[in-house]
Amino acid sequence: MSVTLASSGLASSRMPFAITAEGATTRGTVDPGGARPPVDVTVCLPTGGSVDVDLVSPGRVRLENGRAVALHLERIAVTAPWPCAAN
Repeated sequence: MSVTLASSGLASSRMPFAITAEGATTRGTVDPGGARPPVDVTVCLPTGGSVDVDLVSPGRVRLENGRAVALHLERIAVTAPWPCAAN
C-alpha cells in the first residue's frame, strides 16, 4: 500500500513521521504546506483479515482556531496483490 501525507502551511519546519507495519519502520518528513510523494509500505494482508499500520508524528502546529495538528493523511492506495505467506 502507499500513503500520501500533507502538512499545514503554518508549519515552521519539516514535519517528521514514522510508519510501522509488520516490524519495519519507514521514517521521513513533509515540507511545510506541502504534500510528499507517496510512501510505500509493504504489508501482507491475509484473505479476509487485517493488518495494523501505525503512523506517528511528533510534530505539532497550532492553527488560528487553537487546534493543534500534525500531518494530514491525504490518501491510502492499495496496490495489486501478490502471493504472500499469510494466504
